[in-house]
This record gives sequence, C-alpha cells and structure tokens, in this order.
Amino acid sequence: MGEPWTVHPATVHVISALGGTARRVSALPARAQLSWSPDSAWLAVATAPAVGDAPGGIHLISMATGEARAITRPDPPTFHLAPTFSADGRAVAYASCQRLDLCDVYVVQLDADLKPSATTGLLVRQPVPITGTAWTRDGRWIVYANFAWSEELNTLWRVRVTAHDAPEGIEFGGRAQFQSVATGVDRLAFVRHHQDADVYRLLPGNAPSAIVKSTRVEFHPRYSPDGLQLAFESGGRVAVAKSGSRTPMARVLCN
Repeated sequence: MGEPWTVHPATVHVISALGGTARRVSALPARAQLSWSPDSAWLAVATAPAVGDAPGGIHLISMATGEARAITRPDPPTFHLAPTFSADGRAVAYASCQRLDLCDVYVVQLDADLKPSATTGLLVRQPVPITGTAWTRDGRWIVYANFAWSEELNTLWRVRVTAHDAPEGIEFGGRAQFQSVATGVDRLAFVRHHQDADVYRLLPGNAPSAIVKSTRVEFHPRYSPDGLQLAFESGGRVAVAKSGSRTPMARVLCN
C-alpha cells in the first residue's frame, strides 16, 4: 500500500493465507499500515486525507459487511497514520502528524461496540515521520518506528501508555521499520532497511573508482577550493578526507 507518508491511496483487499483470489473489502482510499482486531472481524486503516467524500483519519472496516467506521476525524492539515489495535481490541494507537516531520502518538479508546469513547492525548512528539506503531502484548507500551533520510537514524522507540515519560530507544532496533509484536510470546519482529552508497572518482580514460567506501551511505561529496580535501556526508555525519590519498582516512566533523 506504499509508504505511510505518501498521499497515493490504495484499496483494501484480503486473501486466504493458503492463497487464492483476493477480495476487495472496501473502496475506502486507504494507505500504509493495517491492523487486525483480535477477533479478525475488523481492520483498522488510515485513510488518505481529503479524497472525494471520505474523511481523513483512522477507520475500522468490517470484514463481514465492508462497513467503514471513522474513529478519528482530524482537522486539516493534520492527518493520521499507522493504526494498531491493542491486544484486547479496546484501543487503537496511531500517529497524528501536522506535517511530514512532526508526528505525535495518540490512543483512542473503544467501547464494546468498537465506537470511540475517549482519546488519550499526546504520548510523545517526534520531529520526524512515524512509520509504524505496535502495542506490547501486556498493553503497557507502544513501540513505534521513525523515518529519517539517513538510515542510520531510523530506529525503534517505545513509550509508556499510562504515563507521560520520555520515549526509550530500543537498542537493537537501529535501521528498523514496520515492526510487529507477537501476541502470545514476548517477541518483536521488524524490517531492517539497508542500503549502501559510496563516493567514486572518474578520471578521463579510466573506469570509475571508489575513493570513500564504507557500510554506511556516503553522499553529497564536495572538493575544497584547493582540491586537497573532500567533504561528504556519511550516515548522517559530516566527514572530511584528504583527496590525494588512494585510501583516504576520513575524520568526522559533526554528528
């Protein structure tokens, strides 16, 4: 369904885990993360804002009837993303974004009929896009992933639901997105995104050769006016290397 911060909507389909033909369950213009209710009767989806007559926000879609029920209605330009049901099905966490680089984590409480009864206000504010949310199985924490153009800064965080504590970074969650928490055991799965770009030099009559190479992403190289140094970005850091060396040793200027 595309990246969660894009505005290109999609429709929701389901298919048997054994394969077969997919069935469209709703024409609602949805995007990004989906979340099943614990009884598999509903899907929580984020809708593309201001598409036709469909209000933006988080909707619940009935698997039986295709009914789409709004449980959040943001006022533009705010938009909501990345919904996820709690283990008991009585709450949905989501990201509320005022713009692409300013997102909050909220929780909407649901009654026995899965209609919104209350909203837990701002749990955490991050100056980056939030690409996914997930509840821990005890319902005490929400795990969320942020997105940064430097993959080194993509990471997983957790925030306590019942207290306004500062979010805690999950140490092993670097370069992580699209997390999912198991409901029966204490297990967390996620996608670790990896890419590598290096700085090459092209001399007339020669093949391109790497002059700065590492497991990080290096880009935006700039020679100094005297041609003796090369500045570049590496994994979200600014570094400088001597340009005349065949294997230049870079020094980091700032993080």
